[in-house]
Order: sequence, then structure tokens, then C-alpha cells
Amino acid sequence: AAIVYMGAFPSAVCFLLWNRGVELLGPSRSGPFIHLTPVSGILMAWLFLDERLHDYHLVGIALIVTGLVLASRGKNA
Repeated sequence: AAIVYMGAFPSAVCFLLWNRGVELLGPSRSGPFIHLTPVSGILMAWLFLDERLHDYHLVGIALIVTGLVLASRGKNA
């Protein structure tokens, strides 16, 4: 029961929150932030599961954040 709960409830809540964010920001502004999923997975594994952070994790996070910053800049930038 706990596994079903942890699989279903957070997924449903995240889906609803994502849809609300898309509704508030619009799809063109919120779409690129789906790429933060692996970043949050890496950081949560590091914080809660005591996983080791490696250089390739940090490089990947830096590339994702750089891409989001570049994509978030307006057309005039």
C-alpha cells in the first residue's frame, strides 16, 4: 500500500502542479523547465539517499542551467 501511495499520490500532485504552472506562465515560458527533472533527481538522491555527486553531475547541471538561462532570455537579448 505504501509503494502504491508513493507512486500514485506524488505523481498526481506533481502533474496538477505542473499544469497549474503552465496555466500561469504559458507553455512557451514553462516548457523549458521540464529539463530540471534530472537536476532535481540528482539533488534529491544526493540529499536523501546519500549518493555521491560526481563531476559529470555538476557539468550536466551547469549545462542545463545555462540552457535555461539562454532560453529564458527575451528575443531582444
